[in-house]
Amino acid sequence: MPASVLQTTSSSPASESAERPQLSELEFLDTCVAEAVGPGATARPGQAQLAAAIAAALAGRAHTIGKAPTGVGKSMPGLGIPAYRAAMFGERSVVSTQSLTLQDQYLNKDWPAIQRAASKHLGAELKAASLKGANNYIDPRRMAHTAAVILDDPGVSFAHLSALADTIPRLKKAKAEDYRARLEKAFGSHVDAVAVKKLLIWAIGKQLDFDAPGDRQSCDIVHSDREWFAVAAMSAEAVGDSDKWGFETKAQEAKVRASEADIVIVHHVLLAIQAAKGLNIVIGNATIGRIDHLIIDEAHTLPSAVRDQGASTFSGASFRRVENAIAGVIDRTDRGFRAWANDGEDLAQATEQALSRFTGKRLTDLDHPLGVLEESIEGWIEQGKSFLPSGRGAKNPATMIAQGRADAAIAAVLDALASTGEHRVGQARWVESPAAAEGERKSWTSIAASPVYVGGMLRRQLWLRELAEIGDESVKEEHLTELPPLDAELDPEPRLMVRLGVAAMSATMSPHFGFEAKLDSPVIAYDSPFTEQYAASCLHVPAASTPELMAELTDSPYGKPRLSLLKHVSWARAHALRMVQANGGRALLLTAKSKDGKDLAEFLRARLSVAVYSQWDGEAVPVITAKWKADETSVLVGTKSLMTGVDAPGETCSLVWIDRPPRKPTNPVDDARVESLIEQNFSRFDAIRMVYVSDAALELEQAVGRLIRGMRDGGLAVICDPRLAKGTPISYSELDRQTYMNPFAKFGVRFAGIDRAEAYLHYRRQLVRAAA
Repeated sequence: MPASVLQTTSSSPASESAERPQLSELEFLDTCVAEAVGPGATARPGQAQLAAAIAAALAGRAHTIGKAPTGVGKSMPGLGIPAYRAAMFGERSVVSTQSLTLQDQYLNKDWPAIQRAASKHLGAELKAASLKGANNYIDPRRMAHTAAVILDDPGVSFAHLSALADTIPRLKKAKAEDYRARLEKAFGSHVDAVAVKKLLIWAIGKQLDFDAPGDRQSCDIVHSDREWFAVAAMSAEAVGDSDKWGFETKAQEAKVRASEADIVIVHHVLLAIQAAKGLNIVIGNATIGRIDHLIIDEAHTLPSAVRDQGASTFSGASFRRVENAIAGVIDRTDRGFRAWANDGEDLAQATEQALSRFTGKRLTDLDHPLGVLEESIEGWIEQGKSFLPSGRGAKNPATMIAQGRADAAIAAVLDALASTGEHRVGQARWVESPAAAEGERKSWTSIAASPVYVGGMLRRQLWLRELAEIGDESVKEEHLTELPPLDAELDPEPRLMVRLGVAAMSATMSPHFGFEAKLDSPVIAYDSPFTEQYAASCLHVPAASTPELMAELTDSPYGKPRLSLLKHVSWARAHALRMVQANGGRALLLTAKSKDGKDLAEFLRARLSVAVYSQWDGEAVPVITAKWKADETSVLVGTKSLMTGVDAPGETCSLVWIDRPPRKPTNPVDDARVESLIEQNFSRFDAIRMVYVSDAALELEQAVGRLIRGMRDGGLAVICDPRLAKGTPISYSELDRQTYMNPFAKFGVRFAGIDRAEAYLHYRRQLVRAAA
């Protein structure tokens, strides 16, 4: 889009400032890039194209979907264009990312350059703020409880800031051998007592510092999840707005900062909860205030995040969870409580018997496995609630935490019962075979439910927001739409909604994403800055090209040969060994199944002289990947969690080897997605391809994308699945094969023969050594 189309009007705030030249969005983007990279730097072609599309979408309160390959630099237009709208029109935006790490990168690495550019060239002093789930922030109630345990002083209270400061000297004197047993009793035998004390002193210091975020990502103390939750609380247990406290918690401070920001940076979990639960956590939140636009990075993961947050299960184990949570608040030996608990055991057994008749079945609107039991279960839960104190005025931190845990457990079980108990449009329900719940010795049959087609949820909760009486006076009539009520009997009036400008972008994107997310835009592919790097690199997909290899890899249970996954695992290990040896290590190896990855790592360790790391080595994944990056000749083995977010520059990752596309086994949720598409007049074959094949193809594309992350990267990508080769008896159907392979047309050379791939790696190593 030419810059002239994107000029702002003379009525904008910046145009009224003293003699500052008016900039278009794309001109402003160039100033942001120059601030980030250096004087004279300008936006890359793909970056500018993406920025123009985002600018048009936000200006028209419309939608755009961008497939922007790695290296395009999505963060600059993703933050820069909303910043421009904030400076020129006072509009506020939410930017959402897939991970907490990327969220912090947006705020701390990318935003400062854009903020400087807005100040210099638009005369606007803009603010951005990060907002995370409450469990990512320190929690004073949990901190007080841990301090009481360490100091063996139940009178410790953090109701006022002075009480926090007074505790630090006492904590510093505490010796681990004196409090270790008490900590292990409170938090489990695997807790690191020394790390907990360090975390607690750090957390108190951050609570006393108003400018400190007090979140986990800003903590440089090595710790595990178990130790973190000695100073933080699960979201449902955290100090809330209704709690009486002498100061604002860090989670509350973060909300205040978000309310004052022009750009609010969140991660997908918050948006997914809002869409799945119908809660105004971000968009439409009264504290955060009016939001005009939504930018979503790694957008392809948002629908599955909504399905995850909307999923729920109910089983006999649910009764024990409620019982244990209430027992944490009251005296377990109380006669009335024991009688109630015994009734719960009886109901749990009755629930097991009722559900076992439906094991393995997808449920329809005619199926009600629990039947009349539902009323008895609800009555039992209500009776359990009567054991809890009527008020919430407890001063003891441990009691307050236990009360919060009980409230959360009861709410979760009631929600699961409601979600699974009856059929709902757009939801899949099924009964799963017995499995032991966490902390349970007995295996329980469970009823589960999950949303399937989440486009409607995304549209109602995120792409639109309700018209506000204050703050929306300038909203144009063409940006309004009426939304039919969800339940015409309970709420017959349609709601007047404001359309948000929405930009969804990702390096990998299904062509069907707009349909799945209910966005009114096609997927637009943008230019990659790594075209030359891909053209100089190679792709190897081995073909079962000889009768001997066909026999080695296949079986023929129905007369027609098919790939034997058991035979393929053994053959693929030997193939991986040849490739890694030819490359002198320097490899990332990825498997579709964890067991295959663990076995591959041990197989290579027994045969290679270079270091072999794996994601199952017992350390945090960032620690393991850091070791791999630090040793150029080493090998890293992993599965789906390493198919995204792993970057190693230069030769360290010059070989990416993948055993096969990570296609999920058939499951009720994806089967229901298939059936939903069939109901919308797609053929079964097309529906399966749009769900199972497309999901696996996206992950495969991300995995192969680990090879080239910068201008100096290159090498060989291997997809060790002969079914991807064309025209063999075991090949995938041509449409499925094309779905998997189309993204890899950018590779300059392809090898089907193993010997040629091996020779290429040997030759490439010689060239690299000669150039060194």
